[in-house]
Amino acid sequence: MDRRLFLALSTTAGASAAALMPSSGAYAAGGADADRKPSQDAAAAGPRPGEYVLWYPRPASEWLEALPVGNGRLGAMVFGGTDAELLQLNEDTVWAGGPYEPANPKALAALPEIRRRVFAGEWSAAQSLIDSDFLGIPKGELMYQPVGNLRLAFTAEGEAEDYRRTLDLDSAVTSVRYRRNGVTYRRETFASHPDQVIVVRLTADVPGALSFTAAFDSPQTVTGV
Repeated sequence: MDRRLFLALSTTAGASAAALMPSSGAYAAGGADADRKPSQDAAAAGPRPGEYVLWYPRPASEWLEALPVGNGRLGAMVFGGTDAELLQLNEDTVWAGGPYEPANPKALAALPEIRRRVFAGEWSAAQSLIDSDFLGIPKGELMYQPVGNLRLAFTAEGEAEDYRRTLDLDSAVTSVRYRRNGVTYRRETFASHPDQVIVVRLTADVPGALSFTAAFDSPQTVTGV
């Protein structure tokens, strides 16, 4: 994303969030804290559990609709299907590039001038300095490559109802919940940094109702060592 667009979107999002903050009764009544703004009070209180949740009424039909989890080294895009689940996996050593140094030795000295140009509205000049002195070496880092696909196929029959797919931005857990033939199924996926694993937990509220097969495939081929 272009950095100018990123800054503009960030400013717009912040203004929108402040405008949407609910008003407190104390402010409406003109109490002792009437001079405080609702957005200040909400920021001081911090987010409530489950407050920042993305949710969808259907599984992902393409990669951009899947929900991401990751721990910095491992990553997965979770599609959330009902007949079959797909996790597309990444790992940080599988990528299209060679040796890469993310810390540019010129970056620290260039940062004050980059900030000055940004706040002065000198977008092109700021971008030019970022490109030359701030990004990693080499500047154009190549793409990560997919490690492969973890596929879970479920044997339950019937139509899925009451479907809900979520990503909790506080807990970094993506979940899928739906009901089929009177059984509620739930699937939770997260990436653990201490354990360096991606975890998938599958449950059903009726004993013996959960049945699936797992398979793995990959577009990567090994031609030699």
